[in-house]
Amino acid sequence: MKGLVALSSIIAVFCGCVSYGTGPQKLPPDVSSAKKSLSDTSCQNLSGWYVFYGEALPGYPSFFGLVGNRLAMDDMLGISLLPRDQRRKITAVEIIQNDSLEAIFHEQDGIVSRKRAVSPEDRMSCQGGKLTIIRVREGVGEAVTGTATITETLSQAGDGSLVIKNESVSKDRSFIFRWISTEEYAASFRRLP
Repeated sequence: MKGLVALSSIIAVFCGCVSYGTGPQKLPPDVSSAKKSLSDTSCQNLSGWYVFYGEALPGYPSFFGLVGNRLAMDDMLGISLLPRDQRRKITAVEIIQNDSLEAIFHEQDGIVSRKRAVSPEDRMSCQGGKLTIIRVREGVGEAVTGTATITETLSQAGDGSLVIKNESVSKDRSFIFRWISTEEYAASFRRLP
C-alpha cells in the first residue's frame, strides 16, 4: 500500500511537467550541411560598430533569459563575457567578419574584451543575406541530461542596424521524463557612425 501511495504521489507531482518556452515547439535544425568557415559562404559582410544593448523586435521579449537581463549583444551571440555590473562600461561593439566572426567590446578608455563569436565546433550557413550560426551543446547533470541547439541568425536591416535572432531548442531527459523546450529572442542593434 505504501508503494502505491508513493507511486501516486510521484505521478501527481510530475503530471504538471510540460515543455515550456516563448515559441512553438520545434526540433533542432539539421547541421550536417552547414559550413565551418565564413569564406565558404556568400554572406553579406556584417562588419561595423554597433551599440551594445539592442531593442527587441515586435513580438519578441524585451529581455534575454531572465526578465532583468537587457538584450545585450554578447548574450545574443552566445558569448557572455562580463559580470552584469561591469557591463555598464561597454559603449560599443565592433564586429569583424572574415573567415570567422569576432566581437570586440569597447569602453571609453579602450577595449574591454574581444571574443570569437564562432567556435570550431559551430556550423555556419548563409541564405538570403542572413548568416546563421548553429551551436550544439551537450549537458550532463546529476538528474537531467540534455542537448541544446542554439541557432543565431544575423542580418543587416535597411538602416544598417544589425539584427540578431537567437533560438534555443533544448531536448532534455531525466530518469523518467523527456521534454523539448524552446526560447526565442530577436533584437536590432543600431549601427554607430
